[in-house]
Amino acid sequence: MPVVLVDIGNSAIKLNFVSSDVADSVDATLNDSCRSQRIARWADFDFKALPKAVHYWVTSCVDGAKLHELSDALDEAGRSKDRIRSVDHRLIELDLEVDQPKAVGVDRLVGCLAVAEGLSDGEAAIVVDAGTAVTVDVVTGKGVFCGGVIYPGADASFLQLNQQTAALPHLDLLARNEIVADWKEEIKQLAQGSLAPWQRNTSTAIVAGVYRTQLAGLAETVSQFRQSLPVSLALNCSIVLTGGGIEELLSAGKVLDCLPIWIDEVTIEPDLIHAGLLLIHQKNNRN
Repeated sequence: MPVVLVDIGNSAIKLNFVSSDVADSVDATLNDSCRSQRIARWADFDFKALPKAVHYWVTSCVDGAKLHELSDALDEAGRSKDRIRSVDHRLIELDLEVDQPKAVGVDRLVGCLAVAEGLSDGEAAIVVDAGTAVTVDVVTGKGVFCGGVIYPGADASFLQLNQQTAALPHLDLLARNEIVADWKEEIKQLAQGSLAPWQRNTSTAIVAGVYRTQLAGLAETVSQFRQSLPVSLALNCSIVLTGGGIEELLSAGKVLDCLPIWIDEVTIEPDLIHAGLLLIHQKNNRN
């Protein structure tokens, strides 16, 4: 049965379309044959363009209303035979060493599960997911989720500055990208090859400030996490980045010359949540 892997976030819905061959195989992973798509809401998706075969929709959801909207949309599109599996904590094979296991966001756990699958017993990983919120979590090769931190992502920070001040403008992604592009052009024209650390107008000052704050917090958090691990794990601790905001953050950090010192060590996995959902689907179909 074809599978649609669905990461329902706070600000976007990310889908990955997987063939029966990949979905039903024990060891298959996401590959070039798996087509991904990003939408803002289910009304933007053309359900009638899907093949008529019954599909399995495997979801990680932080917004229950959007999950109900999926069910309604499938019925309206004449796809009532399609099946929906909403992943919850019972389907995630991790030991949760936290105070309230059921309160941990499923999306955080799905991403950590995907990373843990590739670790050996003596290894650990720090998993960064940059979206509306930024989560930084630790997982070990023994399948232990150790916990992490959560702070506002770029979108939330820009919006908060606008809503909680009298005069600061709201800068959407397009406006931010234009500012970063202007910075890149400015750098090309500067003999010293870098921007001044301060800005001369309000909009660019906001953009520089938000990105610098985001990256400084991330740099310090990851470094402290590593230092706090047992030595054996700290020496074998990888860093995995994912989330819709990660490319934006890294692109701005490069221009502002404020990337973390460990940036060359990272692995970027744009489809990490989808990889975890596929793993859960395959394991549960075998059971």
